Amino acid sequence: MCLIPSKRALDRVGDALLRLGEDPEADDLAFQQLNSYRSLFNIAMYSVNIACRRQVNKMLSPKDAKEVMVVQRIKRLDSITAKLKRFSSMQLSQMQDIGGLRVILPSIEDVEMYTKNLFSRSKKINIKGMKDYIASPKEDGYRGIHYILELENKATHIVPFPTLLVELQVRTGVQHIWATGVEIAGIINNKNYKTGDWDADWKQFFILLSSYLAFGETIATQSPFSPKDLSEHSEQLPTIVSLIHKLTTIEHFEAISKAVKNLSSQINQFKSTDFLLLRNDFELKESVISVYKEESVALESLTIWEKRFQSQKLKGQVVLVRAKDIKNLNKAYPNYYMDTRLLVDLLKGLSELHSFKTR
Repeated sequence: MCLIPSKRALDRVGDALLRLGEDPEADDLAFQQLNSYRSLFNIAMYSVNIACRRQVNKMLSPKDAKEVMVVQRIKRLDSITAKLKRFSSMQLSQMQDIGGLRVILPSIEDVEMYTKNLFSRSKKINIKGMKDYIASPKEDGYRGIHYILELENKATHIVPFPTLLVELQVRTGVQHIWATGVEIAGIINNKNYKTGDWDADWKQFFILLSSYLAFGETIATQSPFSPKDLSEHSEQLPTIVSLIHKLTTIEHFEAISKAVKNLSSQINQFKSTDFLLLRNDFELKESVISVYKEESVALESLTIWEKRFQSQKLKGQVVLVRAKDIKNLNKAYPNYYMDTRLLVDLLKGLSELHSFKTR
């Protein structure tokens, strides 16, 4: 593993990632330096992970707290390069979500309670920014609350980065199902929803679905609604169901889940100390797990596969996780596994509801 690059060198790595394939030698160095940089975040985020879980335990009963997902992840290469392309003025050293944490709570009320005075007593976690996409959803329908956190770099001998910026997302389970659907649909259609590179029907489907689900989540806390509100959202359901059938969304999502279902059957056989490289090849419709005892060897393998997917423009994903985290990761980041079961159940439920109303 090479040394951690300086900020200026890291920005050159970002430039090199946008030119993959032009110079294989430069590609190798860029991947090594990127992985050295990414390796800093898991250690730095651990304390935040603990603090997030502690907040959950204080707020909810032990039974309810067990159902809450608190996990962390490192940003994948394809996501890094996509973001650098989307924001041409952004430098890799400025990217605020190389490290990311996610907290998934049962309801809107739980999210409001959880985020109230979050980390206010912590001296080691500094909130640099917050965006409330629940109060003000994005135009594409995305909902959730995002924090940018400044953390102390635990590897204190690394001079270029005394602190690290990471992103914390807090959302409800329903908002999470929607966001997962967007990511997986993007892979199915080879489109990037965040850039607006999306077919009109798919875009309308997700915007309407987001609005309809949000209405359902807030009924209990903000009722009674006016007749106009009720009428508007009732009118959305036929259009949503029509698009479900037109786009064959259920069939698409079910096919993806079947292609990688062997992942869940293999999870339990690994030791908690193992490093698992999860590789999903969408063209061959296969999923492979490789097991490593040493993180350095696992990172080298990750580099090889990320380079292969990126430079050869293959349709697939590769992600490195610890075995002890894999069950929670499967629930909190199902896009890594193409796990669409909850989304399929939701879409089937909407179709059945519409069918019942029209009888």
